[in-house]
Amino acid sequence: MEKTYRWDRVSLTHTAVCLEARQFAKHALPSLDKSPAYWRMLEYILWGTWIDDETEKLVLSRDLIRKIEGEKDTAFYSAEKFLESFSRDVFSIKWSDSASSINRARTLISADTPSAMETIVEWEQGRKHKHKEGVFFSTGQPFTQRVQNKQRLDQQQEALKEMAKARVPEARRLLNYLNNLPPRTFYNILKNMPEAQNKARKLDKDSSRQLNLLKTISDYYQPFYAPVSKSDRLYAINPSILSLQRDVRIALTKGWVEFDLQNAQLAIVATMWDIPELKDYLSRGNSIWPYLIKNLNLSSKDKPILKDAIYPIVFGSSKKNVELKLSQLGGHIPTKFFELPLIQELWKKRRKEIQKIYACGGGDTVFGVWLPIIGRDKKERYRSVCSILSQQCQAIELKLLFPVIGLAEKYQDNNHGYLITVWQHDGFSVYFKDKKMIKKLSQELINAVGKQAKKLGTHTKLEASPALTDLAGQASYSWLKKRAEEKRREKGGLSIDILG
Repeated sequence: MEKTYRWDRVSLTHTAVCLEARQFAKHALPSLDKSPAYWRMLEYILWGTWIDDETEKLVLSRDLIRKIEGEKDTAFYSAEKFLESFSRDVFSIKWSDSASSINRARTLISADTPSAMETIVEWEQGRKHKHKEGVFFSTGQPFTQRVQNKQRLDQQQEALKEMAKARVPEARRLLNYLNNLPPRTFYNILKNMPEAQNKARKLDKDSSRQLNLLKTISDYYQPFYAPVSKSDRLYAINPSILSLQRDVRIALTKGWVEFDLQNAQLAIVATMWDIPELKDYLSRGNSIWPYLIKNLNLSSKDKPILKDAIYPIVFGSSKKNVELKLSQLGGHIPTKFFELPLIQELWKKRRKEIQKIYACGGGDTVFGVWLPIIGRDKKERYRSVCSILSQQCQAIELKLLFPVIGLAEKYQDNNHGYLITVWQHDGFSVYFKDKKMIKKLSQELINAVGKQAKKLGTHTKLEASPALTDLAGQASYSWLKKRAEEKRREKGGLSIDILG
């Protein structure tokens, strides 16, 4: 399965630390002073959060290393030379080869990081530095609001500049909305940071990276987005809320409402590839996950692995790769999985769709963008076909949710309206300015997407989390509490407990 190569459009942030931490690093690694880029590289190794999805390793793409080294983007730039010099002068690091043929960036395999550096990371996790009290690790310059604001504005300008590269007007309109949101909306959630940090500390895996990410967000809280090649999806260019694990993200964005398309990818391909059995199953409001869990005799905790198996099928992964993922659940599971009627139909129709793309020499998206098969050999051409499958699916994803952009623009400056704060391909988060309006406005969003889904013949719907019934209860309680306080003031300070 082809991965979208998006590491040429990400930015780096400077990490604020206490002065003692930087002095400690300088004493432990005197060779850092040979080059300012060595400091930036160490900062990235210690606090970097750009992780390859497949290998779960820190990304060392050509463009990221170029930015760390501070070099101009030329055809002659070599990231390898810098990595070799850092490994020779500072401490030993090992990295993988990049593989442009499959859009895979090089990653950090290992680093002989001195224990002193690990002590610094541990010391800094969860620490919030006030302006002028901390310094930037890579430069030693004081951590000031002016510099912090400049970095935020630089990231925003970088995102706005990339906006023109989006290949469809719908994506450009969405980018314009997301990249011009008021910073205060994101600053206000930092009050939830302690709760989010507690969630991150309790994670079985990835705890350290999540804490590093929260540290970065505490200083640079607003996400900015850019388009990528070979997709209509949008990705954040800076370390942000989007990279947080769900439980950590929900803790940090407490008060916002998350909306997701139910069975998004499967509903899309059921229509796009014309799979009657799957369409019928989803049209009755069913979800694929209970079906798989019941028939494979699994539990709800196995859902993440099932997701990792289902979505690659949609995007063209080989049967061998899917079986490898499923084997984590037991040696018999892969065979049982491919014997399920719905999966058999999905697999059969996918094969037919691949043959159709080969026969036509490519395929077009719902936006009318033609995607030709490219590649010099059989393997490259097959990867190109898989990429076309992915892009077609992702285009419908954007088409399904696009009506919410018009609604968001309409309510953007309304004191009783809302802002779409986070965009995650098949879902988004919303900050409602007036809690009394949550249920009404949420239903409006759900109805708009429902109407679009019906128009496209896709059996999916928008779901809110928390559920609207819970949100209504929260809103009512909040309103009653506020009204009780108003009445108390009207009565000259007399206590009126209308909440009981």
